[in-house]
Amino acid sequence: SSCGAWEAYRESFHRIGSLVWIGALSVLAIIGGALLFLIPGVVLSVSLTFALYVFFTDMDTGLGALQKSREYVKGNWWGVVGRIVFAIFLAGIVTGALLLFDAFLVFDAFFLLLVLFLAFFFIPFGIIYLFEIFQELKAGKPWVSQNFSSGRVLVFTVILGLLFLLIAPTVLAARGALQALP
Repeated sequence: SSCGAWEAYRESFHRIGSLVWIGALSVLAIIGGALLFLIPGVVLSVSLTFALYVFFTDMDTGLGALQKSREYVKGNWWGVVGRIVFAIFLAGIVTGALLLFDAFLVFDAFFLLLVLFLAFFFIPFGIIYLFEIFQELKAGKPWVSQNFSSGRVLVFTVILGLLFLLIAPTVLAARGALQALP
């Protein structure tokens, strides 16, 4: 059944907590992966790109959404990276042309309006572009819905990221306090 925009907002409001939880777990996992050197952080950031799409299409929450995203990307990592880099390259060309155009403008307000217009174009385009990549990955791996590999690596990187966020401010504060001593 179809529903209007307000009904859709009302129906989805109770899912905001799950959305925030998936985002927090993703950030912690990426931080934890980056602490293991930069490469694991980059690998995890690409592998977890589709966790929110998993949440919205499969209704999986938490680590389940992250694990499914990782499974969909597994074996297709370079293809996903290539597509994302291509989209960023196209956006960079448009942005570069816009900056060249800005050099010839007299009114800065017009430039700001142009930037806002392009943002309204690129943001939805990026969301749809990533969703199309996700749909293709999902269609190529129908078995992921039933079972997927253990999430021990994700749990480890999430815990590592959480520990870093808890310990880093303490270490920085102690370092600052030690430097302040005569």
